[in-house]
Amino acid sequence: MTPQTVASNRGPYKTLEVTSREWAAAVPGGIWTIAGPIFDARTKTIGRNRVNVPAANWKIVARDGRAIAAIIPNVKRYSGPHRWQDFIVPVAEVERQAGMRINLPPTVARDLPEPPWPVDHGPWTVAHQAACGTLR
Repeated sequence: MTPQTVASNRGPYKTLEVTSREWAAAVPGGIWTIAGPIFDARTKTIGRNRVNVPAANWKIVARDGRAIAAIIPNVKRYSGPHRWQDFIVPVAEVERQAGMRINLPPTVARDLPEPPWPVDHGPWTVAHQAACGTLR
């Protein structure tokens, strides 16, 4: 877990999480996700314990030998695009900015961004969405 701004946590990162749940419910065998922070040279801290606040958060969702990667800035307000799809990047960009190699299936294209997958709302009903919205 890392700190997120309200703009990210209630905006594009949240919608990516909801979309990931919908993919997991719709895909036989589910999905695989990995996420983490990206820190810049001037890392900010919060609280008495000086917890580092990332400049951005990334998430990779893999299924069927493919992976979608996104880097979502951890900003107070988005002045431009703010749908999670606007932050899709190649897996290689996540690896470069995070400073690590991520273990993914060999069929995953690392140098090209994967376009957003369709969402099947079948098992993910409005009632499920409402229930998750009440959990904080």
